[in-house]
Amino acid sequence: MARKAIYKHATEVNTTTYPDDGSSPVGTNEWNEDPAQSGMYGNTPTTSTVTISLGGLTVTDSITVAAAEAGTADDLAKLLITNTNEYDLIYLFGDTGDTITLKHASSPSTAGEIQTISGADEVLSTTKPTILIRKGSYWYGYGGGTTADGSVTNVKLADMAANTIKVRDANSSGVPSDVALATTQILIGDGTGFTAAALSGDATMTNAGVVTVSSATTVTTNANLTGDVTSVGNATTTVTNANLTGIVTSTGNATAIADGDIAIAKLATDPLNYANMTAPAASVAFNSQKLTGVLAGVASTDAATKGQLDTAVASNITLKGGYNASTNTPNLDSTPTIVAAGDHYVVTTAGTFYSEDLQEGDSLIASSANPTTFAGWIITNNNVVTPITNAQVAAGAAIDQSKIASLTTDLGLKAALASPTFTGTVTADNLTATGTLTATLTGTATTVVDDAITLAKMAAGTDGNLITYDTNGDPAYVTTGTATHVLTSNGAGAAPTFQAAAGGGATIVHAFSNTQTTTYTGTASSFGTVGVGDRDIYIKKIDANNEGVFTKIWKNGAAVEVQIA
Repeated sequence: MARKAIYKHATEVNTTTYPDDGSSPVGTNEWNEDPAQSGMYGNTPTTSTVTISLGGLTVTDSITVAAAEAGTADDLAKLLITNTNEYDLIYLFGDTGDTITLKHASSPSTAGEIQTISGADEVLSTTKPTILIRKGSYWYGYGGGTTADGSVTNVKLADMAANTIKVRDANSSGVPSDVALATTQILIGDGTGFTAAALSGDATMTNAGVVTVSSATTVTTNANLTGDVTSVGNATTTVTNANLTGIVTSTGNATAIADGDIAIAKLATDPLNYANMTAPAASVAFNSQKLTGVLAGVASTDAATKGQLDTAVASNITLKGGYNASTNTPNLDSTPTIVAAGDHYVVTTAGTFYSEDLQEGDSLIASSANPTTFAGWIITNNNVVTPITNAQVAAGAAIDQSKIASLTTDLGLKAALASPTFTGTVTADNLTATGTLTATLTGTATTVVDDAITLAKMAAGTDGNLITYDTNGDPAYVTTGTATHVLTSNGAGAAPTFQAAAGGGATIVHAFSNTQTTTYTGTASSFGTVGVGDRDIYIKKIDANNEGVFTKIWKNGAAVEVQIA
């Protein structure tokens, strides 16, 4: 409730017409009292705090202190619009000791939701109120409050002119201002403000930051110079009041150059040039380094280059030792690095060399330095005077038939031939073939291993035929019979055939299960005379506890059901 009224009713009561008679709670004099222009607007909350319930708060006064529902921290997502009207103001505090987070709804959709003035969640202060005004069914931040650190974005700042930066253009604190920078200008501070200016005089700078100094005659510095001093253009003098550091060291007017600090490129004359060299007085050591770029010697007293030596000894053959072709020891066929032209190796262990087979005693002679192909070697085969044994043939060796001379006996192979082709008559004992064997077998001594021919390898026949043997003992087939025919033997010396079953008797047996009826009488009951038609044996229910085996036969001139079990 308001603590003191500010001003009163604008319309006064006529005291003559309505004199005070003591019966009215407010007399005309009190009503017409001069308006009081002093006073203060304020509210005293009905309750000291209001507890949050399920993220909502029920407010009753303009001054509201929110307390956590449990613990000391809670979220406040909405102020219930109960007890409020549109345009009501709420001065919202957080309870002392509690951390109450006011949740921001960017697009309020549920009655009572809140859109904060900062556009983000806010922690309620216990001393500074957050002011909310109701508009429609939602609450919106209204003035007051504080701005969180770092919450003002660039978008929230006033627009700036093009190519400007924000500064405080004075040697004191105060309102910032904008300084515009034209092309190639830089910002210069002198302690009292900022100046936008371009480099002038002998120095210029591009928009890319490249600085050029031209036509300078004197460079003066009071600081140490490091590294080399380079003059561009007409610079002729460097004046310094401090020591030079780096390669050139200066103390006062005396200049000293450290040992080993001047590169040959910095010298006017190359001391290593032949014309500037003097004859050595002693042996010259190269510290295990190569002498490169030497011209080929001409005179008999000139030094010869490696190329000249390689040419001179190209025809010489040097025996280097044995070679294990099985392990490639030493390395000769995998990018060798130790081989010179004319190097000679003798094979000590058989193996492959660039996919070629080598035997013990074969010779390898390099025709060039470090050859990387088989063609880079001269191969001489050892004169084999004894037959090649099984042990000398590598496992899995693919030997063409054309490589084997005078096959007069059985061919004994160390390993299976790879895709062999035989012409003429081939006699084989216990031939084993892997893959597809295509052959025409002739002669009287042709034998196929027992159990070697599968059903899939047999020639196709007619569906329903059976394999038998004729009177000569040769394979034959039994022609497929008619449906319901049975295979019948025709005695010794004759193939069996399919024939109709002998007549009479029951020929059809049905396994019948019927738990619901006792009237089943079989399925083959279409016969109408004795000895004609099918008969069947069937099972059917007799009563709740029994079943029986029945048949139907022709008896006394009619088809009669007979129980047989």
